Amino acid sequence: RLGYYSDDYVFRVVDDDRLGIVQFGTGGVPSVSNVYNYESVEATPCSVVEPQPSAGVIGQPMESNLRGWLSMSTSSNADTGTTWNATAELFINTRDNPRLDPLLFVPLCYIGEEGMKVVD
Repeated sequence: RLGYYSDDYVFRVVDDDRLGIVQFGTGGVPSVSNVYNYESVEATPCSVVEPQPSAGVIGQPMESNLRGWLSMSTSSNADTGTTWNATAELFINTRDNPRLDPLLFVPLCYIGEEGMKVVD
């Protein structure tokens, strides 16, 4: 929508003993990314993804954060350890990261090994 990802860039690569991801989604054009900046609007349970899912589907993701899966990033509360806001930021799992599943980082689609050749 609005070409949000058209001029985007990778802003974080993590490859250490705890995590392997390539993250993007901040938006390359400020006037467009500000539309999705959850800090610029009243914080709701999910400022970007509408409509909100019903309470019946909240819980563990149906897929796991394994290598090759594109997942939705979220914000979290450092005091409680809970996630509270899905943003327009996405990340690609560059290795298996199942510890992200209970934190509700939801895998959206599998890009496969051909796609991972580009990421790698």
